[in-house]
Amino acid sequence: MPTAPGQTQSSIMAAVVLWTARLLVTAILAIWLFFIAAHLLGDAGADSRPLHFGDYLILTTMTVQLLGLGLALRWPRCGALITLAAAAVVALWNWTLLPFPPAFVPALLFLLYSHLADRAQRAGAI
Repeated sequence: MPTAPGQTQSSIMAAVVLWTARLLVTAILAIWLFFIAAHLLGDAGADSRPLHFGDYLILTTMTVQLLGLGLALRWPRCGALITLAAAAVVALWNWTLLPFPPAFVPALLFLLYSHLADRAQRAGAI
């Protein structure tokens, strides 16, 4: 694949991975913010039962995951690690929640981007 002067294969792959992760994060945050706003502004959010410790843990880690994804837009490695750490806490509490982690894919892509960007920087391309 021909590359522009000063760009390596790693820097091009890093840019593609970064923008893919950014698009996924934007979609995830938009959907979650829509539902959070609808819950807070709407009248259908009545309690069905009292919340327990596990419920608070899952809600807290979900919030931390969303904040981590938001941070990853600016600081990819830090935000991805925060997101994955919160997902690990949920997995330790209730492993059945692990198969559907919408934050995993962009967090892993941000980690891959930081690896590729470091590699390209060492090669002198970025």
